[in-house]
Amino acid sequence: MIFSYITIAVRNLLKNKLFALINIVGLTLGLLIFMFSVLLTAYEENHDHMFDKRERIYTLASKFAPTSGESIGLYPDSSTAYGPLIRNRLPELEAVARAVHRIKQFTVENENYYLGARFVDTDFTRIFNFQYIHGDETALDRPDGLIVTRSTAEMLFGRVDVLGRQIKVEQSLPLQISAVIEDVAADSHLNSDLRPKYALSLIATYRALTQISKFTEEGEMGNNSAAIYVLLPENRDANWLQQEADAMFDAHTPDEAREYTEALRVRPLIIANTMVWDAMGFPVLIAAQVLGLMVLIIAALNYTNLAAAQSLGRIREVGLRKALGASRRQLLQQFLIESLTIASFAMLLALAAIEWLVPLYNSGMGKAVELSYGRILPYAIGVTLLVGLGAGAYPAYQISRHHPIDCLRGSTDGAGGTQWFRNVLIAAQFSLSIFMLAMVMVVYFQNLKMQDLSASFNKNDTLVLERLDIDEIVSKREALKQQLLNQDGVAAVSLSSAVPFHSAGHYRDVSKQAGDEAGRFDVAFVSVDYDYLQNYRQRLIAGRSFEEQRSQDIFDDDRATVNVIVNERLIKKLGISSAEAAIGVTFYKIFDEKFPSERQYQIIGVVADSYFFGVHQAIPPTGFMVRPQSYKYLSVHLIAEQRQQGVLNTEQTWKTLIPNYPIQSKFLDYYFRLFYRIAEGINAVITGFAGVALMLSLIGLFGLAAFMARRRTREIGIRKVLGANLGQVIGLLVWQISQPVLWSVLLAVPLSYLAAGLYIDFFPESISSILPFVMIAVGVAILMAWSIVSIHAWRVARQRPVQSLRYE
Repeated sequence: MIFSYITIAVRNLLKNKLFALINIVGLTLGLLIFMFSVLLTAYEENHDHMFDKRERIYTLASKFAPTSGESIGLYPDSSTAYGPLIRNRLPELEAVARAVHRIKQFTVENENYYLGARFVDTDFTRIFNFQYIHGDETALDRPDGLIVTRSTAEMLFGRVDVLGRQIKVEQSLPLQISAVIEDVAADSHLNSDLRPKYALSLIATYRALTQISKFTEEGEMGNNSAAIYVLLPENRDANWLQQEADAMFDAHTPDEAREYTEALRVRPLIIANTMVWDAMGFPVLIAAQVLGLMVLIIAALNYTNLAAAQSLGRIREVGLRKALGASRRQLLQQFLIESLTIASFAMLLALAAIEWLVPLYNSGMGKAVELSYGRILPYAIGVTLLVGLGAGAYPAYQISRHHPIDCLRGSTDGAGGTQWFRNVLIAAQFSLSIFMLAMVMVVYFQNLKMQDLSASFNKNDTLVLERLDIDEIVSKREALKQQLLNQDGVAAVSLSSAVPFHSAGHYRDVSKQAGDEAGRFDVAFVSVDYDYLQNYRQRLIAGRSFEEQRSQDIFDDDRATVNVIVNERLIKKLGISSAEAAIGVTFYKIFDEKFPSERQYQIIGVVADSYFFGVHQAIPPTGFMVRPQSYKYLSVHLIAEQRQQGVLNTEQTWKTLIPNYPIQSKFLDYYFRLFYRIAEGINAVITGFAGVALMLSLIGLFGLAAFMARRRTREIGIRKVLGANLGQVIGLLVWQISQPVLWSVLLAVPLSYLAAGLYIDFFPESISSILPFVMIAVGVAILMAWSIVSIHAWRVARQRPVQSLRYE
């Protein structure tokens, strides 16, 4: 019996090729988008499967305080001091390890490389069971031990049998390779962070880090530099660990650190990768799942409408079957099996398309998504059943409920109930389409807003040289700057402790009055040279800039007063009414144990607010001072027409002056796009989803137009006989079919307005108004709907009345 139903289903598909093609293509697109969104979110939320103990591995993340000035709520790293503290507090833990990621210079056979390395406690290799090519998990028990990955060993030495080979860190500390491991898969949080050179390549001991930096074995508070991993015993759970972490935080975290980090959050390793997305402050993965589900719903509604329209052509078949003894249950089974056949075929096509799409996505995004049928097949079967039965239920019910005599006479015009239900389906489709179109425009113009906010910095023509704080380079900074100023293609050069979009300022607690603890607030201080603000086109709105001939303009540890230039946000925090009134005002550093010196800051100039620390976070109160001992970056401002020549001259000057250290440089635009490319990706995904959704909605509307036109064929013929012209007939059809589209506006407008408002709230400065974009989306959807309906109505209305009246 079932085989017979399937045979009939295939026969009907071949008989009605156009409707079959539209149904299958529509469902295929919907299933493709939905299954792909599920596959991607499952990939992002199920990392680190290669580690056997991952179900018991947890991390301690930092929950930022509202006073921190950070744009994100949760950060994957925490203070290095918490590692030893949690280990000493909970001896029953199987293992605890800190991992600090740093980009360091490594010297191999007189060749220098800048590589990302993790400096870890020895328990790190007991927590993560790497695949060892040479050596074992005891490799870091020796203080100078070093683990390298296969690809790193091949890059540095050309082979993997490198045990015992020596590598120097920062040209001072020799380390010996004690193990070689296989490269960790891309779907590990050890590789998936957005930070530069973050992919796992080298693992050294935490003790080695203390020998080449200011880190100490016991750790520091407030630096949020370490990923802290905890391996729980099998008889303990995350709730217990969270309670103990809370108690440890309350007992050991000083008050000044609490102003930046207000709590620790225990997070399972299995979702550690999602911190990359959480850092945006926007629920990217949830949004992808919701959008995928929306597209699937639209595709299912589209199929339901088209199937209902197509069923009109099979009324006599139903009447004949009923007259010959077929029960309603048998008819329901037949039409539901036909729906399942179409859904199954669409799912097969969708999976085939995903097979083709996944490698393209992996190569473009650097991911390792796999279409594992063992895991996805049960899910695919469930979705196929749900879509096939759900989308086919209404047409099957509708076509099987009529009396045989009515079917054979063709008098099956739907009652008001069925008409309004079809209209509801179309309204739902277009509501979702309008919603997605509106979101596309809001996201796109918000991205343009972000670009405009960053336009005050010349991103494309500013080359940033990093690591200017290395001792050997410090003594050559000024010489490097002067030589670069004489090179072709170089317009200006600046030294600083931070550059736009990349590095944070040094935050200090200050107050308007000396010792005013109640009125304290954070200020981000940036150390710059005398022409830095001018070179970065920061507009001075009051006072003066720094002047080299004024000795008081340069920071001096022995001088209590520091001349600073501040932004508008800082003078507002001080309660000063205007930029001019701020000149000469003094504010004070709050005493703390970490920075105990007395200090007061005198304002000599005010610059306009700018998104120095990134367009994704609010502009903090900021102060600029001339403090050469803090310089880390050198910004080379290039002449646009000679950019390439300027880059080559910069590299050559560096090699000549500082031959022992390879140049590490990036254009300023690189730092900006580390965040902005995620926003661009969101826009691309939403645009693609919205395009598919609108196309499916228009196809559904085409089906409804066909349904209406068929049902009113005789009416159209009679109206034309009675004198109705072509325009009146088209207007009649367009108006009736447009009603559900207009109803959709009532739902789509508030839904779009609310969702778009939630999205732009994630940004410190957003587009001025959402409503125009929502109304444009409404207009586009209605215009395209009218175009589709009008074309179809014109084709029906121009038929000769005699053909309409004898259509039976």
